[in-house]
Amino acid sequence: MKHKYYQLKSNRIVIALLIVFAILMITSVAIFVTRDHTEASSQPKSNTNKAVQSPFSFDASKAAGWYQGPANASSMAIFSNDQSCWVSLERKTGTVDEAAELQKSLATLTGSGYTVEQKDTLQFTLAATSGSKPYRLYQHDVSGQGSAGQLYGGQQLGYVQFSDGSVFIQGYCNTFAQLPAITPVLQAVKFNDTK
Repeated sequence: MKHKYYQLKSNRIVIALLIVFAILMITSVAIFVTRDHTEASSQPKSNTNKAVQSPFSFDASKAAGWYQGPANASSMAIFSNDQSCWVSLERKTGTVDEAAELQKSLATLTGSGYTVEQKDTLQFTLAATSGSKPYRLYQHDVSGQGSAGQLYGGQQLGYVQFSDGSVFIQGYCNTFAQLPAITPVLQAVKFNDTK
């Protein structure tokens, strides 16, 4: 009888210890979760949905048949509705060496097995917050099946220098004959150079 009494008492102690252990575990988990939630809520929240303001703006009403594509804090892309042409504008830091940049672009094309025929150089101006800036737009007729496959046949490159950086303008069309379609786009873009 004494043996059953001690066994029953022993079982109660084990059960009590298990209950205390379970309560401790639940309390620890609750404290850990609450602490993590508090730390996470005290951290500044990054607003990934916030629209990034591009330094470029595009007035689609001045360029029928074109629409603005992706833009970020330093660039913007604009596409023709028929997907035959597109334009890229990119803000860069520092002073641009126009001749060296142009030579590098042409060397990359010819080094990859393409034939590049330099065409007319056009005079344009880029509308900017501080006033319009003139630049040259270099046109090229690209042909051949180089290492990257078929490229855009019509390509334009322009470099615009500002006091605290430059703008790199690229225009591409399926064929060289389509390049004039880019002209209204270049006239419909404005660069905010005061940012």
